[in-house]
Amino acid sequence: CGYGDAVIGYEALSNVLDIMINRDKKPAAIVCINTAVMLLGMDSPLLPRFKKLEEQGVEIMAGRMCVNECGLTDSLGSGTIRTLTEIMEFLLLPGVDVISL
Repeated sequence: CGYGDAVIGYEALSNVLDIMINRDKKPAAIVCINTAVMLLGMDSPLLPRFKKLEEQGVEIMAGRMCVNECGLTDSLGSGTIRTLTEIMEFLLLPGVDVISL
């Protein structure tokens, strides 16, 4: 979540996910690219939060190239692997607002 101190970033992202879980209004999707896909791995401490959001109808997308490069192809605990083209098609839909953390 952002750049800089990893501990602060982890705590900030944990809090953001908890807030999303407890809100009635949810995002349509969360997109993880680059090393953020590691947050969706089986050993991620944030995995239960991502799974809960998925259960609540939030689509979790993980960039395919990033998943492959991080060696997570067979150990993704949450989300669906998407090509960059698929992710961009979603992000460019009319009415889709993007928030970057």
